[in-house]
Amino acid sequence: MDNRRIIIGFRNSRKLTLEELEDEDEDEEEFEDDFEFSGFGLKSTPPPLRSVEILILSKLSENGHQGSSKSVVVKSRLPWTWSWLQATVELKSPVNKYNGETKQLKRGSFRVVQYHLDPSQGEHGCAAINLFISSLQMDDSHQDFKSQFAEWLKNKSFSDKGSTRLVNLKSLLNKFPWENKKAVESIDCKIRTSGTGKIWSLATKQPTFFKTLPALFPKKVESFLELSDDRLDILESICSTDPWKFGFADVMYKETCISGLEAPYHVIRYAWFYKDLDSIHKASLQLYDAIKTECRNKGHTYLLERDMKIWFNSYLTNRQRYSKYDEEDEEAPKNLYDAVMLLKDIEVIKHQLKENQERFHLMRYWRAEEGIIKFVEEILDKDTWTLPVDICKDMFSRLHPDQAQMMAARCIIEKPVTMISGRGGTGKTEVVSAVLAEAENQMYSYGALKLKENEECCGATQEPPADDTDMTDYQIEASRSNAEDEIPDITFEGTEGPFGDSTENIKLLPRKNSSLNGPILYCAPTGKAASVIKKRVGKNAFTIHQVLASWKMYKTQNSESVQPWKFVGTRILAVDECSMVSIELFHWLIKCLVEHSWLQKIVMLGDHLQLPSVDPGNFMADLHGALKQKGYVVELKTNHRSEGNIIFENATKISQQKVPLFRRDEGFSLIVPRKCDVRKLPPEVRRGTARLEVDTREPIHTYQRKKNWGHLSLERRELYWSLLHSNRKEFNIESDERSQIISFINRDCEVLNQFGCWVYNRHLCHEQDEKSSKPRRAFHKHDKVMCTKNADISVYVPEDKDEKGVTDSDWFTIEEKFISDLVTKQERLMNGSLYKVRDICTKDVKGEQNNDGKEQNDEEEENKDPSLQNQHNIKENNENQIQNQNQSQNQNQNQNQNQN
Repeated sequence: MDNRRIIIGFRNSRKLTLEELEDEDEDEEEFEDDFEFSGFGLKSTPPPLRSVEILILSKLSENGHQGSSKSVVVKSRLPWTWSWLQATVELKSPVNKYNGETKQLKRGSFRVVQYHLDPSQGEHGCAAINLFISSLQMDDSHQDFKSQFAEWLKNKSFSDKGSTRLVNLKSLLNKFPWENKKAVESIDCKIRTSGTGKIWSLATKQPTFFKTLPALFPKKVESFLELSDDRLDILESICSTDPWKFGFADVMYKETCISGLEAPYHVIRYAWFYKDLDSIHKASLQLYDAIKTECRNKGHTYLLERDMKIWFNSYLTNRQRYSKYDEEDEEAPKNLYDAVMLLKDIEVIKHQLKENQERFHLMRYWRAEEGIIKFVEEILDKDTWTLPVDICKDMFSRLHPDQAQMMAARCIIEKPVTMISGRGGTGKTEVVSAVLAEAENQMYSYGALKLKENEECCGATQEPPADDTDMTDYQIEASRSNAEDEIPDITFEGTEGPFGDSTENIKLLPRKNSSLNGPILYCAPTGKAASVIKKRVGKNAFTIHQVLASWKMYKTQNSESVQPWKFVGTRILAVDECSMVSIELFHWLIKCLVEHSWLQKIVMLGDHLQLPSVDPGNFMADLHGALKQKGYVVELKTNHRSEGNIIFENATKISQQKVPLFRRDEGFSLIVPRKCDVRKLPPEVRRGTARLEVDTREPIHTYQRKKNWGHLSLERRELYWSLLHSNRKEFNIESDERSQIISFINRDCEVLNQFGCWVYNRHLCHEQDEKSSKPRRAFHKHDKVMCTKNADISVYVPEDKDEKGVTDSDWFTIEEKFISDLVTKQERLMNGSLYKVRDICTKDVKGEQNNDGKEQNDEEEENKDPSLQNQHNIKENNENQIQNQNQSQNQNQNQNQNQN
């Protein structure tokens, strides 16, 4: 029988240094969790990458344990690596003389099956107990106690060998004849409060859940340790009687009131309890995973019953094909329809009969779709609120020539829900920003006026606010409301204003300099999209995840806090790039705002013909079809970007699954190698095809960071080199600042980055590190950099200018005096943002200006690292600098690095 499970122990363990982490080529996506929308989930934190000396204790076999004394140092993200713990792991492949245990452990080709306390007894049990007590990190004042307790344990092991085990520590402490009870109490306190002690407590009080937790939920182990004993007892009960429930988040939420507790099927299948599960539960777990996989791969929110055998067999084939482990072939369970009934009974799937077809909906997507319908209907049922905006004024003259834009503006003003669909360049953001900016100005002006009238009416003695920026914040009123999240209302009687009915409740607006967001919330699904809309409208814009994370944080704060939620004052929601928004994401966004803010209008922007979200569902296209019948949709079709006609036309053709237009004179070409036979191409493509000769100079040597990306073909490599080295002028890419090469394949992008770095800036992307002799990324003056993560960075600008006032000529004529006058400003760069290294500054940079106009000194940071060098450019990071390579950056591939 092929059994690859072994028991391991741990000796020395340490976190990797920053230099060691930079050398690791881990896929970050492997450690990313799905965003937990609910406020009742546990925080996920991947275990840190550590260097661990592993001791191979035994190999499990049918004949029992076979002793071993091998040890190996590995780099891994094991949840726990204490010396008083042991773990059962399963190797990826069978052990043979070419692929032994040590080699597989070094490669990380193993997975954790379960954890357990060191079961040793007698003398070895004493050692385990002493190791645990040392890990508690007690004060030196208890050193005498520890030494005498260790001596007592040693004697105890001779007289009562069976009792000297780590699991019996509590009873051993009670039996130890020590007059100073404070030392024992100190150990008890450490066990109750420290992370190490909580692990031991979990192992002794909830042993079944303890050995299961690190295998099923390795990213949540720290969060589980903070749960109350009552919650842990419930989890222990589930683990002991119905461990199959760990595979269903909906079932676990009903049992524990904790959301997001769902272990993947491929993890449960190799858990210690799987072989003892009933066949119906095994089939249900497998079927549920098949439905999730098919929905995720195909973008569906439901599957048809008639196609069950097709998509289930496809699921089994793909599992075997893409499995990282040598697994036995899986077969479709015979009780598949019984499994369907169980999934219906536990409300994991929704069974629906529609148009004479049986459908299986995943309940999470069913709830999201039903929730969107419910909350949109609530907005539509509210009293009509017409914005106080006159689009006939001269300030809207740019919209007047386009009737579709004028129609979109009227729809925003008059209707509670508006969807504006159109390609890039049709003016969607132009319309929204113009209308909502004027509406916000009117709201602030009207609110200030009515507040002043109300104070005069009530005989207020204090001076009225000088302008709308000095308005009273509704935080004061919110502090008087009860704990039920009441929204403070103030009723103004008077003439009809921008809030509609003259007797309507007028909610006080936050001050413009308040920490609260204000009446209009601009958001988008990605950081890049949010940064674009922020620049276009001149207001703060947020990602949808930021809004939801803000709500989760607000709910987890102390209930006695009087500070209202940041977005409680939202009356208008504007969502850009709606085609990229998933149904679950929009459902939670609109749920939070409808239930916990003053939301009255929704404006959605995007292109319903664009590819949908990567998550299941096609939110914008479906909603577009429903709202269009009611007159809530406006489609913009006129391109207002003179330089983008060919791009606009081709975007339309591609969305219609037609061949795009190739016109070399307009900059849209198909580039192929010289030996390519263009006669095989369609005539309309052939005219715009350019054939490039192989360059006379050999391409530079390139470094490939990840082996699993595969190698670029020689033909493609020579084509890229010829384009960048000899044909830049022909294709108008002579300047790296006015051109951008984008690739959608990692291996292509890696080569393009290195070619572009050499061609445009005459240096290699990687240079050999003197200490480790390993290649490291090199960043030089004039390198173009693309951010690959959202990050708050330091921006360096001249003291007498803001960032927008700095021109390229300022940076190209840098002098030492000019550098010394730089000041620091904080800015948030988003994934996809581009900037360029203009120069390197080795002098001190002045601190950031605070709200009082006083300078904040950077001396503290400099004292931490006296060799600190500040690289400055238009957008540059001072401490954790987001870095990447020169020309040819790819939004999907670039890397983040730390540099001082």
